[in-house]
Amino acid sequence: MAPTLCDVEEMHKVNWFDFLNVNENKEEMANKKAALLHEYSIDLDASTLSLTFRATVEYVGYSSDGNYNDDFNLGTTYWIGFEAIGSVDGGLSAPGTCSNRRSSDYKDADGNMLGYSMWGYPVNPMTLTDDMATAERMAYPPSDWSLSSTDCNKVVYSRKLSWTDLTSCQDAQGNSLISVTETNERYLMEGTFFVELVSPYSMAVPDYYRSVQLVQKKFAMAISRSVDVLASTGVQLFISSVMAYGRDDKGNYTLTILTQSADYVMLGMDDPNAIDTPAGLSVEEIEGVNPGCLSASSFTCGQIFTVTIPAVCPKGESPIVDLSGKYQFSFTPTCRNVEGESNEACDVFMTTLPDSGKVVLDVTSAFQDACDSLIFEMQLTGALTFYSDAAFSTAVTAPFVIGQDTIYGKVTVDIPADVSGERYQFLEVSIEKIYVCTAAEGVDLTANLDAADGQGGCLSSDIVDADGPYTVYGNGAVAEYQGSTDYGTVVTANNEAAFSFLTFDTPRETIAVHVQLLLTLEEGAAGNRRRVRRRMLLQESGSTPSTGNAFRSYIGTVKVTAQAETAQAETEDATDDPVGTNDAAAFAVGLLPAMLMLIGWVMG
Repeated sequence: MAPTLCDVEEMHKVNWFDFLNVNENKEEMANKKAALLHEYSIDLDASTLSLTFRATVEYVGYSSDGNYNDDFNLGTTYWIGFEAIGSVDGGLSAPGTCSNRRSSDYKDADGNMLGYSMWGYPVNPMTLTDDMATAERMAYPPSDWSLSSTDCNKVVYSRKLSWTDLTSCQDAQGNSLISVTETNERYLMEGTFFVELVSPYSMAVPDYYRSVQLVQKKFAMAISRSVDVLASTGVQLFISSVMAYGRDDKGNYTLTILTQSADYVMLGMDDPNAIDTPAGLSVEEIEGVNPGCLSASSFTCGQIFTVTIPAVCPKGESPIVDLSGKYQFSFTPTCRNVEGESNEACDVFMTTLPDSGKVVLDVTSAFQDACDSLIFEMQLTGALTFYSDAAFSTAVTAPFVIGQDTIYGKVTVDIPADVSGERYQFLEVSIEKIYVCTAAEGVDLTANLDAADGQGGCLSSDIVDADGPYTVYGNGAVAEYQGSTDYGTVVTANNEAAFSFLTFDTPRETIAVHVQLLLTLEEGAAGNRRRVRRRMLLQESGSTPSTGNAFRSYIGTVKVTAQAETAQAETEDATDDPVGTNDAAAFAVGLLPAMLMLIGWVMG
């Protein structure tokens, strides 16, 4: 049980003259410091990328000058944070955002500085509670640091700070107290932890003070940053991209991202962290969607994560929520054990990670939501058609030969009458990404496409590719597939987009072609349209039109035969040939209608 009475005479007494005049006797100085600082620690929690700072110090009341005056009448306090008290312009009344005191406690109701006039403390440290008047405990003021005690003589300061908490620590002038060095190989966060005992020279003139430093400990935390790092096969080791934006039931924005990892590397689904966000934004939560890789046997592990971003529409005419910028998320990578496959490359990669065991991936977005927009509610339809020529004039009637022929495709978006006109004017479509994948017999990948968050199709656990899904166009595309969308002179309609890629071998005879589009619409009534460029476009405000972008996905199927019609007997085993062969195996591309997916994006 906590004691009900502490004797003020039993409190530790600091004589500053004796304390500061033992420099020639290092052992004596060490003993005096040890009497004040019992222990301290800085502990890493790698799962949350957090550091816990802790210091157990002697509970000190008043101190003595010890030179001209031996009376114990000088206020005394501890300064704890990430800058030395001697470097602070304004002293105790100008603490930074992560200090063990708050600048607001040094101001009166009118905002005027109170100076160092409050040095109060209770005799019993266990009565330091939030309901005690601040003036009565100003030597041990309330703050975001946890302050506790189990007896009359010791108090424990403790605070757990995440990576984002630490990197946001500032001094009274708004300067960062923690440095972050970014290279292609890693992020390195560095700072210094200070614990100091502080007292004024005179209570009559408290603007000058003396201090003794009990702790000055540098700390650092490193995260691997795999930028342009190649896997053992020559592909990029990590690829991250935006899949969708949406809104949840609470009105928060949601960002859905896709990560693809090679060399049998898998990212931890339980402990991802946001370590950096665009200015003014924060991440409330990031969680894994699929429990494992999209394809259990895949060399490339595809994973989907959903990020919750609180945002409120500002007041005023034509309000805009801007979520544009670079987001950085940290993950804990692990090696997958796939039967019959070697993960030696992953084992080597794991040895390159720092003590945190983390890797950080960048996700760049350009998203602006006109708060009164109806784009999230729009329903659009369309079709995906395949052709045998670059002029897109001849619909497919014959197989394509692997490594020799090119598959041409065109997406046509049907714009409902209630979308165009007074409310919206449809401008154009552009292709963001194209995936190719296969599924087991009887599995319809066009049926599991989710209109809300972009999941399904080639981004689902139904795919069975050994190395899929194959990215044939967009971020992370393999050059050998020769993916292209450069057909603007041929396809000129503003509701169409065309693409092509070289035929290549897959494990099954039927493949799916998953095309992700970016639609651009102009929003607002005629004569009063505001321009809001969404998704990789710039924002302009005023009476000009408002341009909105939203992702849509289409998926169609492609039939693969074991041999071309002209060389059936000679090419029975052609489906095992790699990309780029001139064998006679072929794809037979069916003219099947595509399923349209509205991913609910108003892109910025």
